[in-house]
Amino acid sequence: MYVNLIENLEIYKQLSQDKSFDIKPQVKLLINNAEFIKKIQTEIDIQNPICELINVCQKSSTNVGDAAKLWLNLKPHLSFNKKQKSSFDERVKTILTDCALSSYFLNPYNDLSVLSTEHLRLITNFMIKELPGNFIDQYLEYKKLDGIFKSYKAKASNVFDYWSLIQNRYPEIARIALRLLKIPASSAQLERVFSAWQHQHSELRNRLNFENSTMLMHIDYTYMLLDDENLDYDLEETEF
Repeated sequence: MYVNLIENLEIYKQLSQDKSFDIKPQVKLLINNAEFIKKIQTEIDIQNPICELINVCQKSSTNVGDAAKLWLNLKPHLSFNKKQKSSFDERVKTILTDCALSSYFLNPYNDLSVLSTEHLRLITNFMIKELPGNFIDQYLEYKKLDGIFKSYKAKASNVFDYWSLIQNRYPEIARIALRLLKIPASSAQLERVFSAWQHQHSELRNRLNFENSTMLMHIDYTYMLLDDENLDYDLEETEF
C-alpha cells in the first residue's frame, strides 16, 4: 500500500484537485503534505530489507544457516526510533537460536567474525550437548579451522562437499553439520516470527506460532540424527 502511494503520488495529487471525485479533505491534505510523504518513504525504507529477507527465507533452497546469515548482516535502519530498535533487537535474538547459529557456524565459507561472544556461547553449548564427550575435540579443531578443516575448504566446491570430505576423518561432527545444514528456513521460525506481529492465521496464511515452529525445527533435526539409514548427503535427493 505504501509503495503504491509513492509510485502513483503524482496521479493521486492530480485526482485530489479534481472536483468530480469525492475525496475527504483530510486525505487531500495528507497527499499534498511533504512531511507525511517523507514518513511514508521512511517506512518503506525500513520494511523493504526485512520483506526481501523473509522472501529469501521462504525459498526451499534456504536453510536455517542461510537465514541466520541474512539476519546477522541485517542492520537496524538509521530511522528506527527507540521502540522500533528495541523490537528489532528482541526479534533477532529469538530468531538466532542455537540450531540456526550452529548451522551458520558449521559453514566454513561464512564470516565467523560477525558472531558475538553470546552467539559463540550458544554454539559451544549446542555442540557439547550434541557431540559425544570424547569427540568434542573435533569441534574445537574445527573452531580453529586448522589442518584438514582448512585445506578441505579450498578443495571443496560447496559446504556439502566440504563436510562429505571431512566425514571420512571426523564423522561425528560432519554428521551433525550435514543435518543442520539441511534444515530449511521455511520450516523454522525465522521468517514466521514476523507473521506473529499481526495475524498468525488467516485463510491465506495458516502460519504456525513461534513455539510450535521452534519445536518443528528441533524435531526435524532430531529425526535426521536418528535416521542412520539415510547417509545420502545430496541435498536434492535426501528425504526428510
